Amino acid sequence: MAAPKDRYIDFLPAVYRRHAGPGSPEFLEAYLHVFQTILGRTPPRGDETPEHPTAVDRKGLASVIDVLPDLFYPRLSFLFEDDTEDFIPKFAPPRPPRGYTDHKLAELNSYFGITDPMTNDAWQAAVTRWLGEFLDWQAAWLGFQPDDNWTIDNKRLQLALILPIFRQRGTARGLEQLLRMFVDPAIEVHDMVDALALTVGETTRLSEEFDQTEAVVGGLRPYSFVVQLTVGPNETDLPQTTQKIAAIEALTDREKPANTSYRIVVKEAPEQQQ
Repeated sequence: MAAPKDRYIDFLPAVYRRHAGPGSPEFLEAYLHVFQTILGRTPPRGDETPEHPTAVDRKGLASVIDVLPDLFYPRLSFLFEDDTEDFIPKFAPPRPPRGYTDHKLAELNSYFGITDPMTNDAWQAAVTRWLGEFLDWQAAWLGFQPDDNWTIDNKRLQLALILPIFRQRGTARGLEQLLRMFVDPAIEVHDMVDALALTVGETTRLSEEFDQTEAVVGGLRPYSFVVQLTVGPNETDLPQTTQKIAAIEALTDREKPANTSYRIVVKEAPEQQQ
């Protein structure tokens, strides 16, 4: 939203805009400017706006409200140029690893006044720490736990990717996307179908642990699914496969609906013909 350039004094009748004398400061304008800098919108970057003695070194309340939708979206659009084509623009360039640009940190600081760059030489680190904690707080609302070793950019990317998956939470598709994102892209989630048909008086009870000799209803085992991990030839017993199985169990137990059961199937991909 473009920031209006009108001064609060311009909304008053002309009698209130008269100067007491040639070149003398106008008390009412200075008084209203206090409220304008606290409540109003800050002019966009590039505008020639002279500093006023009563201006505060932070964005006005209206500017903060304008930026809230972008702030709650991990893309942080208000920190970047409008014509960027990146899905998640880099907050920190690849090299050096912690090279957060000063002007981006200064922009954050100008909105929230987290630290005072005039008296605190380490304000960049303070803003960076605040942003990392803010992203962790956002992730908690989605039931998502970022890795403490992730960079801010990685947190932003994973959080943006998790948003559409969160809308599918509790579904096979949502669980499959989570497992593919954090464990292995070759994971599939299927309904459990390899069981006997329902026979009244013989196979009408379902135990907690599924067995292939038990019943299904309408061709499917109720409230049950299979998580299939596809590995390369002769990779079933490798340590990395065991680690992936443990990761699948941990993530599935946390994300699956409480009334469901599952089992993990490891499938070897066929050897490619030379």
